[in-house]
Amino acid sequence: MVSFIVPVFYKDQDSFIYKRAIELINKFSYHSKIEVIIADSSKNPILQTVASNIKIIHTYVGDKVFSPSKARNQAVKIATKKYIFFYDVDMDYSGEFEDLLFSEIDNILETNKSKFIAIPFLYLTQKGTVIFESNKDLALFKNSFLKGQNDLVESISPNSSAMVMNREYFMEIGEFENIFSGHGGEDFYLIHCLCAHNPHSVKNDDYYTDFKTPFIANAKGFRLYMAYYSLPNFFKNLILVHRWHQRPLSNNFYSQRLRNENLLQEKMKAYDKKFTGLIWQSTTPMPDIEEFIETLMKNYGYDTGCYPGFFHYANGVKPIKRPLANKIRKLIIRPREFFADIKFIGRLV
Repeated sequence: MVSFIVPVFYKDQDSFIYKRAIELINKFSYHSKIEVIIADSSKNPILQTVASNIKIIHTYVGDKVFSPSKARNQAVKIATKKYIFFYDVDMDYSGEFEDLLFSEIDNILETNKSKFIAIPFLYLTQKGTVIFESNKDLALFKNSFLKGQNDLVESISPNSSAMVMNREYFMEIGEFENIFSGHGGEDFYLIHCLCAHNPHSVKNDDYYTDFKTPFIANAKGFRLYMAYYSLPNFFKNLILVHRWHQRPLSNNFYSQRLRNENLLQEKMKAYDKKFTGLIWQSTTPMPDIEEFIETLMKNYGYDTGCYPGFFHYANGVKPIKRPLANKIRKLIIRPREFFADIKFIGRLV
């Protein structure tokens, strides 16, 4: 039914990416409904499998910085299923996810109600990752987030590369942009293209603003616009978790963030200019995000007074204290966010 597209890059068998790739192979081996295409872009690839439903292709092309875009695009070309799902090795899910995913494909993609499915994920803390890997209990983490706690879940990401769509449509829309390398940018550019051709409403005036916030109710820019596609899936329990791992600044994969953010702005604006008059064809006003979330919560039986996580932390909960290395990395690669965080924390303390 669906091909999972998984890009990987590791140095050796001691790498956490390699270890999680092995876990992924074990998880999906001989699955009757899932084909897995692993695009191994390591200089010295050592991943192997005998499972008939898992294909490992070597996609190293000599780049100094790993490009998930190039790896995913090559993997899609050999996928044999009608639908593709972009999945990463640091993601995971609970037991009911697959049934929900297959049902959503049947109800949404097969009926052409939408061209793609955007799946949100919860960023687990280090503590949350250990617990999830032992019990796979999504409800525990979903409720922790909704209650405004941050000991198990650090934050939510409404949008990322975690999307499902028809393989042919992905090729038609233009694939991932190969110019992106390293962490970030390529996923939001593809989402931008999908939004442009499948708008849910009029594009907000501040759309090109790249504004990050731990609370979706405060979202702005393109992250706000894109969130409307995935938020309903959160309440359907179609949710992934992102397992904690270190992000050393010495790894040049992570040091590309600022470059990619600037490139994303350029590419989105250029795309919209190129297709002026052919995209963003909607006259529907964009819903107020707070009202949109409150309606979803009410429909699924959540009281915003008891579950404030989309709006703010619970009383007494403070932002997670970052290690010094994290702060230095943010100062170097995302200075604007670093100083914005200082102002935000100052208001809470």
